[in-house]
Amino acid sequence: MAIPKHRFMTWLAVQGRLLTQERKLRLQIHVEDNACCLCEEKVMETNVHLFEDCKWTSTVWQAMQQWTEVPVHNIGIVQVLENIKGNRWKQFKKEIMAAICGAIIYHTWRARNWRRFRDIRVHTEEAVTQIKKEISEDYTSLVVLREQINVDTLFSICYVTRYFVLLEAYSLFQK
Repeated sequence: MAIPKHRFMTWLAVQGRLLTQERKLRLQIHVEDNACCLCEEKVMETNVHLFEDCKWTSTVWQAMQQWTEVPVHNIGIVQVLENIKGNRWKQFKKEIMAAICGAIIYHTWRARNWRRFRDIRVHTEEAVTQIKKEISEDYTSLVVLREQINVDTLFSICYVTRYFVLLEAYSLFQK
């Protein structure tokens, strides 16, 4: 369900491979200002701060919780994804919630980069609107697929695009 660029960004964040200001310092790369540029608190920009503690990110998480009406507490990227995976939700709901988590990570990093390198401030409302749009479009395309395509065609699409695991797509179609 998640958009590939969101999945990749989430993977980088989980691995601790995003080039935050703290990571630059650990790699002995010169840094002018190591403070978070999103919330503008004088806190070092770390993976933990950027995706858990930052007020900007927290605002986006709260907006997404209101939109989905699903309480997902931002207690860290890995923990959130594990909680989604371990929940007793239907697979489709798990995929949507994981996609939302990935979109939040992607748009947080994007907003950080726009602020740091282009000096353009991305407001939380803009990020939330974009996330809603992307998730809604993805969801809509899945519903259309589910309602209009027979099982054989759905299997072919899944194989070619590698968008779903074959069993997940089949269970989606059977609902």
